Amino acid sequence: MVSREATHAGLWYTADPKQLYDELNYFSEKSNITNPGTARFAFGPHAGYRYCGKVLANTYKALNPDLKRLFVIGPSHHVYFKGCVLTTTCDKYETPLGDIKIDSETINELIEYDSKLFRKMNLEIDQDEHSLEMHMPFIKYSLPHVRVVPILISAADDEFLHKVAKAIKPYMDEPHTGVVVSSDFCHWGSRFSYTSYTPTGRLTDLQDSITKGKRGIPIHESIRALDMAAIDVLTAGSYRKWMDYIYVTGNTICGAKPLALLLLLVEKGFVFTGIMSDWSDDEKENIVVENVNGKAKVDLVEPEDDQYSVCTEQTVTFTVKPDQVQYWRWDSSKMEKRLQLQSFQHHILTQEKMFPNYSYTMNTVCPPSPKESEMHDNALMLSKELRLNAVQFRYKRSANNCKEVLCRLCMSERWIPQSLFGDHMAITHGILNTKTYGLIALPPPAALYKQQLGKLKFYYVKCSKCVTWIRLGKLEGINHIDPDLKAKEQVVSLVQSSLKEGLYTNYFVHFTQCAGLCGK
Repeated sequence: MVSREATHAGLWYTADPKQLYDELNYFSEKSNITNPGTARFAFGPHAGYRYCGKVLANTYKALNPDLKRLFVIGPSHHVYFKGCVLTTTCDKYETPLGDIKIDSETINELIEYDSKLFRKMNLEIDQDEHSLEMHMPFIKYSLPHVRVVPILISAADDEFLHKVAKAIKPYMDEPHTGVVVSSDFCHWGSRFSYTSYTPTGRLTDLQDSITKGKRGIPIHESIRALDMAAIDVLTAGSYRKWMDYIYVTGNTICGAKPLALLLLLVEKGFVFTGIMSDWSDDEKENIVVENVNGKAKVDLVEPEDDQYSVCTEQTVTFTVKPDQVQYWRWDSSKMEKRLQLQSFQHHILTQEKMFPNYSYTMNTVCPPSPKESEMHDNALMLSKELRLNAVQFRYKRSANNCKEVLCRLCMSERWIPQSLFGDHMAITHGILNTKTYGLIALPPPAALYKQQLGKLKFYYVKCSKCVTWIRLGKLEGINHIDPDLKAKEQVVSLVQSSLKEGLYTNYFVHFTQCAGLCGK
């Protein structure tokens, strides 16, 4: 039998069985979760137990103790892959409290269903990943006889997530099957390329960075407001609005895609039953930061120094209840009408619930949608897209003063408020229609540079019109670049992935701040 070692024991949590049991027992006794033992679906963090133990205890105390099968779904932190999800080759997962049996029968059924969609990871990848392992001791403590189906997710678009959900969905009909998603929340700071801040705590005031002299509430309160808004969207139960929230805010929730999959699995069939978050008293002066060895505390510095990073911990539990559907809509009346290149992320979903009956119309002057084979040229040669933004949407829908359009270039189901469609075209596709300079289309960058800092990788692109190097806005979706590729091929791969995933913001801002005139 093949076993996965508890590789993070002794680092992120104690390897001593008695000490670990006592810690988990302490966390469980301190748990204040409502409706314990009733949930089938939940999510919780994957940090060191010193920082998230109380919250993770709530996750597992909420679960039904009679569960026999548990899907544990987490994000991949160390390898990038697409077109599949990874599961384990092992027969059991080791923990200091004893071994956990793997549900090999279910894994084989999924692979038989689609061997390209479900693949087994090698043991090295399995043992490097912490998002799954950090849940295993709690599983052994709370659900000692359950069999586990580990699922690791990396790149995932709408179509892919729906395919995975379709394959797993039949198991959700079985009352003794549950799902736990492993996810930390906001990772904040310059090393995560995320410094969004709301000085008021209102997400409609969200800025893409802290401006010197305009500090309002403490940074940790701003981060908490951002994360609580994510919880509000999650508990509404709408997959689409969750994807919109992540897209618009850019919140660096590492388990955003596993959470999206969870929503697809339970959407239209659950009711929110509880939430528990934990911020200790000393975090009013200190912020918890994540590093490669776990977590440590650092003193707050002035906002402009921008050197701290936060992972807030949240637990949400769900129980199944049929015919419980909620929808969210954009409140465009609160959106700023003027395009702000440096602050696209201030647009945010509001918490107004509605049950819209949309009417749909087709934009007859919209060009034909590009074929998949044409998307690369479309991304790399944006100067060819010299049409007005208004003709780039295929469909429009309206309900209760809510007007949304479907972007032709995205080739997805993302509905965008019509008032923000110009912002979307600019940020995601690099096409900006300005009154002063007309249409601006981004050329591909001239070169690529990779910086290695420990286990962290940062990617830079060089502006095609000047000598400036610009660091990309996010790490996700670009780590698949092969360092052995030629420089030109690396740039092509980088541009394609970052444009498709909307990760090209920094280069866009650099280019358009000069109104398309940089280098002249």
